[in-house]
Amino acid sequence: MVEDVDIKGLVVSLYAVRMRNGTRTRMLLRRRLVSPDFIELYYKILAKEPADATLISTLFNLLSDADKDFLSFLVNQIPTIRASDNGRKFQIVSNKAYQSVYTKVKMIEDGIKAGSINPQMFDEFSSLVKRLEQSGQVSKGVAFRMIRALSSLRVS
Repeated sequence: MVEDVDIKGLVVSLYAVRMRNGTRTRMLLRRRLVSPDFIELYYKILAKEPADATLISTLFNLLSDADKDFLSFLVNQIPTIRASDNGRKFQIVSNKAYQSVYTKVKMIEDGIKAGSINPQMFDEFSSLVKRLEQSGQVSKGVAFRMIRALSSLRVS
């Protein structure tokens, strides 16, 4: 779980803090170069004063897909952010944004289960599920089980 976030310029680093031999050590989990809009939205979410949901939505829509995934992952990993008023507004905005990804996943899953055994469909399904996992929308275990369940239907 992410316990520390370090921002230097446009580089965001996520750390977990672990006890090793009686000393606290920070372990780097992820580091990423992000856009200025990412930084602005992150600080809006952290702010104590409530932010307008339309502002959060507008800033979120300006982000690249990779930045959206990273910010969603970050917010989902830190309970204090997720529980804040701005964090809940962000959750609503990001869940709406990922609705289209979820819809594609369900369509492909239904198509494969109906017998459409196309290798590109399996690849697209896997990449969409991995995107949901990387953004924190589904856990690693759920993503693994989803991919494994459909992989059993794949014909070599």
